[in-house]
Amino acid sequence: MLTSFAFFTLLLVCFFSIDDLFVDLWAFVKRLGPKEISNDELQALRALPEKNIAIIVANWQEADVIARMVAGNLKRIDYTNYHFFLGVYPNDIATALAVQSVAAAFPKQVHVVENSRPGPTVKGQMLNQIVQQVLREEDRMGLKFDVFLMHDSEDILHPLSLRVINAEIAKTDFLQIPVFSFDRPIKQWVGSTYIDEFAEIHTKELFVRQSMGAAVPSAGVGTAIQRRLMLTLMKDNNLNFLREDSLTEDYILGMSSASKGFQTSFCCYYVRNQDGKKDFIATREFFPNRFSAAVRQKTRWIVGIVLQGTQLIPWTGNFAHKYFLYRDRRGPINNFVAMCTTLLTTYVLSYYFWRHLLPEFMFTWWFHVGSVIATTGMISRIYHRLKAVIVVNGWKKAWAVLLRWPVGNLINFVASVRALRQFLTSTVLKRQIQWVKTTHELPEGFGQSDDAQARKDDLHVD
Repeated sequence: MLTSFAFFTLLLVCFFSIDDLFVDLWAFVKRLGPKEISNDELQALRALPEKNIAIIVANWQEADVIARMVAGNLKRIDYTNYHFFLGVYPNDIATALAVQSVAAAFPKQVHVVENSRPGPTVKGQMLNQIVQQVLREEDRMGLKFDVFLMHDSEDILHPLSLRVINAEIAKTDFLQIPVFSFDRPIKQWVGSTYIDEFAEIHTKELFVRQSMGAAVPSAGVGTAIQRRLMLTLMKDNNLNFLREDSLTEDYILGMSSASKGFQTSFCCYYVRNQDGKKDFIATREFFPNRFSAAVRQKTRWIVGIVLQGTQLIPWTGNFAHKYFLYRDRRGPINNFVAMCTTLLTTYVLSYYFWRHLLPEFMFTWWFHVGSVIATTGMISRIYHRLKAVIVVNGWKKAWAVLLRWPVGNLINFVASVRALRQFLTSTVLKRQIQWVKTTHELPEGFGQSDDAQARKDDLHVD
């Protein structure tokens, strides 16, 4: 029994290693990656006519951050024609008061949308109501919004992000810009794992998806939607552009947009700051730093993308689309395999020290070959993640990737087990899985003083 288990585990390890190597090679051969915007190109971006952009933000129990987030971003954004629409619930008085205060301070660019239902509902329901209200308010405001931009209450927008969206959205229907984690102290192991994961996904994986012709999923923030696509989605779904029966309505959004024939795109640009370092035009935020909070968040992602996604998104489309559906849905198995790979690597390293304690199948040729492939695959993954973190966050954060690797594997493994348990329980009992919000935080002092604009360089990573 144990021998068969080890054999099939090694097969999966080898298969996934080859699969990941294919993505790495595609990115290398095609020379995919972030691009620099020169000063001349930056001036050209600033010279383009500005589209009207509606920034939509759903809020539930965000009184501690939402006013600061909006005030701080208003002082940073290098753009004119944009408006914030902030959704609140009638039974969340603290958040409503915070939103009303920032709307009173910036009445021309900040608008409050009260949900018709008490909270919490799912995030998709709140965003649907915000967009419906935006469209109703257009005549009164005397304008029409060309672009709808999704953000969360803890997001820090790059000053040039709306400039990039204004230019790139003319070439596509759906645009995702990068999302990166703020730097954290090395000792904050849990929160720092997000630095590694998002750096690799948003400097390589999404580029490969786009290059191969697969759909680009939404990250939930930094997602821009053309008016034409928005109206089509609402027409086809009873005035709702997002599904309300999924915990990852953002992921479903990108995949369903592509299935309707709309183009989904990803762009990742950077400029050079005064020190000559890369300053990525991306959304920055803090991700959970407590183990339990990270597990809850990853559980929601796995349930929504893998389990609910399999029910809601059929295996249709071209090869590239199906291939990346498979990569999205292999998550729980991959998380199990990652844990096994760590154990196998430990075995390879300790083989010559504790041979007398090992079972017989570990001395077979197939186990030796599989262990070498597994170890090589893990080293390759760590190398590519290290490379991505160097590009985005610099050497100071990259050196600890090796130390954070097992922490990330453990979080993902526990989240996979928890997601499967939740999904099976809800299926048997026929109960809808409840959305659990993440507690948000902002950089210290952000949006609290008049010198927020002067402090913007402090928010950029080394």
